[in-house]
Parts: sequence; structure tokens; C-alpha cells
Amino acid sequence: MRRRGVGRSVIGGLVLTAACAQAAAAQPFEVVGTRALGMGGAFVAVADDATAVFWNPAGLATGALASLVAEGVTRDAGPEAADGRASRRSAALVALGVPALGLSYYRIRSTEAALAPPVAGSRTVRKEGETPPIALGDLVTHHAAVTLVQSVGGGVTVGTSLKLVHGTAAELVSAGDLESLLKVVRRHGGRADNTFDLDVGAMLDLREVRLGLSARNLRAPAFETASGGRVALSRQVRAGVAFVPDSSTTIALDLDLTETDSRVGGRRMVAAGAERWLARRRVGIRGGVRFDTVGASEPVASAGFSVGLTRSLWVDGFASRGGGAGALGWGMSVRVGS
Repeated sequence: MRRRGVGRSVIGGLVLTAACAQAAAAQPFEVVGTRALGMGGAFVAVADDATAVFWNPAGLATGALASLVAEGVTRDAGPEAADGRASRRSAALVALGVPALGLSYYRIRSTEAALAPPVAGSRTVRKEGETPPIALGDLVTHHAAVTLVQSVGGGVTVGTSLKLVHGTAAELVSAGDLESLLKVVRRHGGRADNTFDLDVGAMLDLREVRLGLSARNLRAPAFETASGGRVALSRQVRAGVAFVPDSSTTIALDLDLTETDSRVGGRRMVAAGAERWLARRRVGIRGGVRFDTVGASEPVASAGFSVGLTRSLWVDGFASRGGGAGALGWGMSVRVGS
């Protein structure tokens, strides 16, 4: 009986979703990059490996002569989150970078849930004990990118990632068990859309101090759901500064210059982190923290490591916790550099 009730709620929810306005999906900076997330997400002015194609395209010019990264990252908040809020994000990336060029593919999935806002003009009174409707969204995007980097002198480099984006979006408004609804919305994909997008970045390298600026999703691509709604990727602009007192130590700070909208609320992050290399760069340790200056989410603390299997091959990992509802995140990567 319970499954039938959930099924009827889902069918009604799919109809209601057709009337919803365009929604924004949160695919933030903090979903790709094992090293970056080990530093709490303070990486815009640090990006010096192949993940720079995502974090700051200009960073490719400041790293190794060649870098190859393959990784997977996941983060889960809820569904025990308060007020019906929950989010699940995962990503996989393969990227190759040299100082002037990068090639990459990455896949990001973002699933979010929050209490549905009241319908304008509605006089419906909810009965005591009645389960409120929940608005859910799921967006899967595949990005195939070519990154071009140019030095303009004086320690300044600029970069652009030109991306072909393939996306599938789904929306649902329904009452029922949140865990079940999260699974349902992931099965109701929309029409697959292909579009072009671009990211840009700049880096000023003064040796002991580095300044970075990165802007993502400049065309704010939107993807149609099965019910006719649209889910858009928000533009994101982030600035960062990194202090490099010696060749083994980096201390970094990032600040979002734009507020990103999503179903679970607005977000504007501040992140701080540090990285230290030991044993002739065969072992790396890092840690960091970030917090939202707009929403009520708790700080997210993270720690990460690197182990050099050879002089040019590392295994990286990180784990994070915080941000409300006991959210957990983790990721692993294999990184090759020369």
C-alpha cells in the first residue's frame, strides 16, 4: 500500500512540476578535485595540476610540463537533513594538461531536495500530521573540454576552457519518504540536450604570492526536463590567493564573488586550506575548512593526503565532514606529473 501511495504522489508531482519556473542546479567548485577538496576548496590560486582545467584554466601554465589526473568524488548530505533538505553530488574526471593546452572529460551529478514553496494564490490548509510536498531535482552533465592557455607577461597567464556539455535534467514535486523520492527523481530523466559553454581564468604568479580568478558556466546553460521545466547551471566567479613561503608549503584562501542559487538555498563560500610536502615530495598532507556566508549550513572540514609511488606517480585522497546533516564527502585520484 505504501508503494502505491508513493507512486500516486510521484505521478501527481510530475504534473505539478510542469508549472514550475526555471530552477538552478548547484554544481559548485567543491565537487571536482581531490587535492582541492583536501584543502577545503581553496584552490583557485593553487591549481597547478590537470584539475586546473576545472578550477582555474590559467593554472596549467604554472604546473608540471605534463600532468594527468583520473579521479572520483562523492558527497552526501541527508536525507536526514532538517526541513526536508538533502543533496547528493558525485563526479568523475579524466584530464591531461601541459602548460599551454588541456584536454578533459568530467561527469557531474547533482541531486537536491527541499520543501516545496507554496503555490501562489493557493488557500490549501495542510492537515495536522500531513506530509508536506518536497521539490526535488536531478541534473547529470557530461563535459568534454579543450583548455587553451596564454602567457601575457609579468607573471600573468589567462586561460579558457571551451566545453561541449551534454545534460539530462529531472524535476519532481511530491509528498512521501525522502529517501524513496531521491531514488525516483534519479530515474526520471529529461530530454538529453547538447550545448556549448566556457570557463575562463587568470593567474598572477609573484613566486611567494599567487593571485587567481576563475569564472565558470559563463553561458549558464539550461536543460529541459520531461515535464517541460528547465534546470540551469548558475554562473560562478571565485577569487583566490595563495602564499608559498617555500617550495614545500602552500597556504590558500578562496572567496566566491557570486551567489549560487539552488533548491537547497543560496550559497557563497569562503574556503581556507594548507598543503605541506614531506620526504622529498613523496608524501603530502593537507587540510582545510569552508563555510557558507549566505545559508545556515555548518562549516565543512576536510583533510587529504598524497603518496608518491614513484617520482612522477601519486595517489591522492581526501575526506570531509560538515555542512549540515552530518554530510560526508570523500574522493580518490591517481595523478601523473613530470
